[in-house]
Amino acid sequence: MMRSHLRQEVEALVAKGYLPPVPGLKAIGYREFFVERPGEPPSLIDSVYDDEIEKLIAQNTRRYAKRQITFFASIPQTRWISALGEAETGERIRTELEMFLQ
Repeated sequence: MMRSHLRQEVEALVAKGYLPPVPGLKAIGYREFFVERPGEPPSLIDSVYDDEIEKLIAQNTRRYAKRQITFFASIPQTRWISALGEAETGERIRTELEMFLQ
């Protein structure tokens, strides 16, 4: 995300007047760019901290993935599909959906 110019995207959104109260900027990968202090509007963190922001995004992404795995593991009907090759995974999903819809 960082190599794909995420900071520039966030800066462009801020320049257009968007700040974290906008739901999309509360998402992982965006919220890490802002600091919020009581009584002040959110502000963009300086680019010198991009390495730390990148680490925080990775950590928050891992935590979110773990919560998703925990949630789906709690549902007895969950069918786990390993990501094989693109064609094999697509075919497996198609087969599972056809069985589910019968």
